[in-house]
Amino acid sequence: MIKRLTYLSYILKHICLLSCSIKDKLLPHRTVYHIEYFQKLGLSCRRATPMFTRSTQLFNYSVAENYEPKVSYLVGEIGRDMREILESTQYFSFSLENWIKPRHEACLAKEVRFPLAVMMKTKRWV
Repeated sequence: MIKRLTYLSYILKHICLLSCSIKDKLLPHRTVYHIEYFQKLGLSCRRATPMFTRSTQLFNYSVAENYEPKVSYLVGEIGRDMREILESTQYFSFSLENWIKPRHEACLAKEVRFPLAVMMKTKRWV
């Protein structure tokens, strides 16, 4: 009974895992691939592993379709430092086209530059 409660509490804590495809998202090689991608960006294994443990929804995102375009835009177009991007995984849950780009364009139009944490969280941009 104790084991069953432990499993149940883990499942409830990480309920978003129930929406994951075992084949496409949670196989060991896929999870390692996600963590290795962040390590290539400069995040240590010591920091990457707990990040994915805390934010299990990160396994739902595709490296090629989510992480790479956002990192490319945030670093290339906006000119942000990788450390600033890696400070918060929430940036990867925002839509590039509907959330990130409109806020960046609004900042350009107003000739202001905010930290990503402020720019991404503010709803009154567009």
